[in-house]
Amino acid sequence: VHADSGQLTGDLTGTGTSSLTTSDTDFGTVNVGAFVTRTIVFTNQSSTASGALPVQLSGANSNQFSMVTNGCAGVSVPAGGTCSVEVAFVPTGTAGGRAATLTVGLAPPNQAQSAMVGNAAVVP
Repeated sequence: VHADSGQLTGDLTGTGTSSLTTSDTDFGTVNVGAFVTRTIVFTNQSSTASGALPVQLSGANSNQFSMVTNGCAGVSVPAGGTCSVEVAFVPTGTAGGRAATLTVGLAPPNQAQSAMVGNAAVVP
């Protein structure tokens, strides 16, 4: 996975290059009990369809993030096409930083990943 100009890219073996484009994966500071959402777009930059895509959230704080809508799971994205996943950051517990990873695609190196971060705040 390579980071260039705000875009994370990874190579999909046999299907060319894919990129998971995120205009905003920093969810900012959110009060415990509240939430904010961001849409993460996956673009198939190859000349062939992607094949069915698995999608998963992982990481130490993945329980603080949830997929609201998932337009990528099980979808074969055509060449030049896109799909998107809307993710919510819903912090619980104490104040502090949270992090998780959204993975679209097959096992490495056939996948693209987006690192997501947020900060939980406790209202006095």
